Amino acid sequence: MDDIHIIILAAGLSRRMGDVNKLLLDIDGAPMVRRAAELYSSIFSSVTLVSGYQAGKIERAVEGINLNILHNPDFTQGQQSSVRCGLRSIPDSCEAVLIALADQPFLTPQDISEFATAFMDSPRDKIFIPYHNEQRGNPVIFPARLLRSVDETPRAFIDAHPDRVQRYRVSNDHFTTDIDRPQDVEGLGKNACQTPLSARK
Repeated sequence: MDDIHIIILAAGLSRRMGDVNKLLLDIDGAPMVRRAAELYSSIFSSVTLVSGYQAGKIERAVEGINLNILHNPDFTQGQQSSVRCGLRSIPDSCEAVLIALADQPFLTPQDISEFATAFMDSPRDKIFIPYHNEQRGNPVIFPARLLRSVDETPRAFIDAHPDRVQRYRVSNDHFTTDIDRPQDVEGLGKNACQTPLSARK
């Protein structure tokens, strides 16, 4: 899918995980951040990963994957600083921007492909946000022309313009499950998605 540019946010301090950087946790034989990078790069041709905390380790974990890396020097200022950093990577030719988290190991190529296809089959003038049982999830897809025309952060724009949002109803909790705390990791190796990341671009 050449019309959608991906921004993977992988710069956070992982404070709620204690001394462990959650993005480096081993999930079925690979660091969680690498699983995210493989997932999106297996479907999309234009992918940027934003690093920050422990940037060297994060960047080594995704070596060999076809993506661009941007380092956010202001990563201690929070996620929105990484979003702003990532937005600098938007190609002029793309129609949409998908902003993804790197800590959602249950997402599958089918989940993301169906989500992106639904956006591309729409009028492409709404922000697509996945919802499961009324719970908001991630990733989120923005029309690129909208992002280029506003000064607000994407989150602030969503909050201020709910009429510009299209809720995308999903049948599973893959979009609403992330890894933040040590208890979130319990049983993860057994339950994490085993689907090979083999979707073609």
